[in-house]
Amino acid sequence: EIYFVSGREKKSVTDKLSAEILTEAIRKRFKKIGKNANVTALKSYTDIPEFLKARVKNNDVVILMGAGDIYKVTSELIVNKNKMIKH
Repeated sequence: EIYFVSGREKKSVTDKLSAEILTEAIRKRFKKIGKNANVTALKSYTDIPEFLKARVKNNDVVILMGAGDIYKVTSELIVNKNKMIKH
């Protein structure tokens, strides 16, 4: 999900942007160049570990970007990496 810094962005901007809108824009952009984009918007960062556990295989690369509490997810993934990766 996208969280805006209070007072930084105008409401006219934040009303036009959401994780779903961004996800669909990425899919359309890839389709335009003849590619498929496997893009998913999750409602909460707490959903990330289970989402990845069901999908990540050995030698996959996972990139997490964010601010605030996202570091907690990264720490959990590092600690539990052997339980998460499908071999």
